[in-house]
Amino acid sequence: YVFDGHQNIPYKTSQKTSPNNAYGTSKAEGEKFLLEKLNQINQLAILRTSWLMGAHGINFAVKMLKLLSEREKINVVYDQIGVPTSAKHLAKTCWKIVNYKNTKT
Repeated sequence: YVFDGHQNIPYKTSQKTSPNNAYGTSKAEGEKFLLEKLNQINQLAILRTSWLMGAHGINFAVKMLKLLSEREKINVVYDQIGVPTSAKHLAKTCWKIVNYKNTKT
């Protein structure tokens, strides 16, 4: 949401943000604030994820599987691009970052 989605190649983490709605603007402003306050003391890591999926709860994959079991045909928007992110993998990555930053302070 911190990018407008008009680019046809993956965004780089160092790229200037370009939100196109209030939600994206608030996320970008939050990132900017945190970078200004915490980056210099090595107490910050910003992870941008999309389409968080896990074995529990509601997510795109679970919803599609449920709909496919109930219907012969389903309608899905096709103008959205995302990268499915495993909740388990994200949690492990967060702990790796925490442990890494703790060894650097």
